[in-house]
Amino acid sequence: MIILKAEGTLAAVFHKTIKVMEQNVEWNETFAINNNTLILPGTLKSLFFSFDNKKVLGNVIEEPIKEEPRLMLGNALLENTINLVLYIFGKWGKIKGLTVEKDYRQLEQQMNDILREVEVQASLDATQCRFYHEGIRITYEEVIERILEYMKPDYLNEEEEEQDDTEIHDVSDWEKKYQLGLWHKIVWKSYETGISKKKLSAKERAAGRIGNDFYITGYQCPECKKPMYMVVYPKNKEFHIDTDEGRVILARAYTCMDCHRFYTPKPYKLLMEGSIYMMDFEDDNTAYEDYQELLGADGQRISNSRFNRYESSAPQSDFENEADDRLEELYNNMPEMSVEEIFDIADMLDSEFYPLSRREAIEEQVDKAAADKGMDRNVPPKNWQKHREKVQKEKQKNEKAQKEKERSESAQGRSDEKEPSARYSTQNPQEQWDGGQVKDRTFTDSQTVPQDGTNRPDRTADDYVTSQDKAAPSTADTRTQKQGTHVQLQTGGADAPQSRRTSEEEIAASQKEVLSIALAAKNKSYAELKKAYHTILEKDCPQSVKDSVAENVKDWMQKRGEKELQVLAEHFPQQYQKKVYQQFRQKFEEYNDIDNTKYMKQLEEKRDLAEQSALKAFVNQQKIRPGDRKKLLSLAEAIRPMEYEEKNKQIIIDQLKDRVKDIDRKAIEQICPDIFEMSFDEGKEAYQRIATGDFLPELKTDMLGRIRKRLEAMKKDECRSLVNKMIRDTGISEQTMEGFYPYDIRRMSNEACEDIDAIIANNALNTYAGGEAFEYPLLIFDSTKGENGKKGFVLTPDHVYYNGSMMAGTVKVRNIKEFYAESGLFHKGIYIRTMNNGEMKITGNYKADKEKMEHFLAKLNRFIQYLQEKPESRSVEYLAEEKHPVKCCYRCGYVYEGGNICPKCGSRNND
Repeated sequence: MIILKAEGTLAAVFHKTIKVMEQNVEWNETFAINNNTLILPGTLKSLFFSFDNKKVLGNVIEEPIKEEPRLMLGNALLENTINLVLYIFGKWGKIKGLTVEKDYRQLEQQMNDILREVEVQASLDATQCRFYHEGIRITYEEVIERILEYMKPDYLNEEEEEQDDTEIHDVSDWEKKYQLGLWHKIVWKSYETGISKKKLSAKERAAGRIGNDFYITGYQCPECKKPMYMVVYPKNKEFHIDTDEGRVILARAYTCMDCHRFYTPKPYKLLMEGSIYMMDFEDDNTAYEDYQELLGADGQRISNSRFNRYESSAPQSDFENEADDRLEELYNNMPEMSVEEIFDIADMLDSEFYPLSRREAIEEQVDKAAADKGMDRNVPPKNWQKHREKVQKEKQKNEKAQKEKERSESAQGRSDEKEPSARYSTQNPQEQWDGGQVKDRTFTDSQTVPQDGTNRPDRTADDYVTSQDKAAPSTADTRTQKQGTHVQLQTGGADAPQSRRTSEEEIAASQKEVLSIALAAKNKSYAELKKAYHTILEKDCPQSVKDSVAENVKDWMQKRGEKELQVLAEHFPQQYQKKVYQQFRQKFEEYNDIDNTKYMKQLEEKRDLAEQSALKAFVNQQKIRPGDRKKLLSLAEAIRPMEYEEKNKQIIIDQLKDRVKDIDRKAIEQICPDIFEMSFDEGKEAYQRIATGDFLPELKTDMLGRIRKRLEAMKKDECRSLVNKMIRDTGISEQTMEGFYPYDIRRMSNEACEDIDAIIANNALNTYAGGEAFEYPLLIFDSTKGENGKKGFVLTPDHVYYNGSMMAGTVKVRNIKEFYAESGLFHKGIYIRTMNNGEMKITGNYKADKEKMEHFLAKLNRFIQYLQEKPESRSVEYLAEEKHPVKCCYRCGYVYEGGNICPKCGSRNND
């Protein structure tokens, strides 16, 4: 992200724009440029100009911008490039009150005139705005970055050249586009550790968040002891991960931003038990942030009463709502609970097992109980681990019993749905609530089912009320049970107060009325059910009765509405007419009291198919001669103003452009069939013909040169990342291990560099380790006495090249089992043992003592294991392909179709 300070006229222009657009933004007069978005940060709300979706939106920035803004210093090029945003979005009609007279061609030319100075080309039309450098698409942020680099004084560039260049992190703007970073095997590893926590105040909980729905917790990272952040998933939307023990379904996960680690408890365990899985991204901040965004995509600020569980195990059933059951214990059995049980509840509270709406009340109960017991609610009691083991055994027993119960119920079948007349309850609403769903209001096991048939589904409202009257108590000590709860009525038979009888009669009458309304509408249309539903809600009768009956009517509405919507969807005409579609949509929107998302989506899919069919028919009606690219392009322009959805028009336009691309590609191949077989003059003539020819702009690039440059940048970045990891993992340096030289590709690949290690590296590469195309060294070992690099070995990501006194050759990294060292007069040297247990001596001399060498080679062997996990996507063959219908993630090797974001690790660098 780039932060700039707005100055003078430019600041005044954007202040006026905010005012004209009537946006409630208190702009702080800075510009934040992030990827393809220009942001005007405000105190509470900010204004976003997004090139990706052509929208101008007011929104909140989750994380405050702490970076100090750079001064623009009155640079005209920078100010004009910022000012272009208003012209572009004004032309798109996204800025109220701003009219741009120039057409798209003229505005595009103006953009190119401004950006020519920094070798950036712009492409603008009604659907998109894109920027290119040397034929490669770049973001708006990269455009600004090029301008800032261009306007930097020469003396600053000279100072940078004089700085110590031993670090391998700095790369050019063009190389940044092709950074691949390290690869990671996305498998969470088992980890036993101690977890500690501290209590957070309500204010700390509310304020502590890092975005992507991760919120601060009192749990502390076992590595650095800093607070961890937690994400919780809604039930049935939990995240699935691979672990070294199999697939696991996550209800919650935790992360430490400083350590770049993720943690989660093992199935059916709490985090404080310390038996966890860990995913460690080490120093790879980009991979960590991508995975954090992936994990947070479905997370919410919500509670989930489920534990993590194995994907292969039965779905949580009886014990999945343990948190809900324990919730009632807070109010019933808290004084009798053990300190271990109280700590269970406290820890589940901190891990968001309980509803957020009741957190404060629960916390108060837990704190009081902990104080009464003299315990610290944030420190596990002495016997807590044994208690948790006992709980686990009980869970396994319950799970086994549940499976048997479900198997038995499946064999016996289930009874039909009961009518609402036998299901209303005066039960406490909290007691009815179970994980977001209302329990079935039938008689409890401790109650007696009325013998007069009041629980039969075929009873009418009159029968029901009559039976209730007959069942009324007639003695003073009678305890009357009503469905689902105990209601104690003090009555006196014939001597009972008149007001009591009147009240009961009114209640009975209101019950009869709402039940009659419900039953009268039961088999009617959705519209009549909807009317009955709202009528019931407005009636003056006991809330418990009203809620129970209304819920059943709502169920009938859902089922009836789904049937009616399905019939409507099936009758959507094949021949598309916008007016007809709008009529259908209006009709669908009438079903707004139920979940109609599925059917609205079906309607839109039918609309899309109908529109695309109509557009294809339009294209097929045209007479297009083979190879007539001009006609194809004119058809694409003719489609743009048509009254269809933009995405459907774009599909057909893209198909037409693909046909043009095929025509142009064949023409270019005829002009330049094989550039390596051409003489200089032939190559020059071919270049001129392509440059002046009528081809699509994206095909006017020297394809072979572009691919080569692209591969070089990718593999060089991979080399830099791997060398940094190797240094971290092994501690290797010229000082720690004499004769070993980590390869600094930026410095050592420069033939003019006269440093001794660069000379040694280049001699090794030119003598025995030439390698394959785009293969760069990671480590050079020089075994010569004169330190000339002509003997020893070179490690690359794919091979070990070696040259000794009497042997030379190559070993593939994937075939290496281990490096090891031998000492002695005749056997001294470094050896490789291969996967098939073959052995070879790769160098006959080393200067370090054997114990030190063995210690280093043990660390190097672990790094070799990491190299062997390299995904197929890092091969030159895969990288050389321009398009990948089936993608293999550069970072984790996961194979998937569709989109550039890997669904397993979240990497965004797969295009």
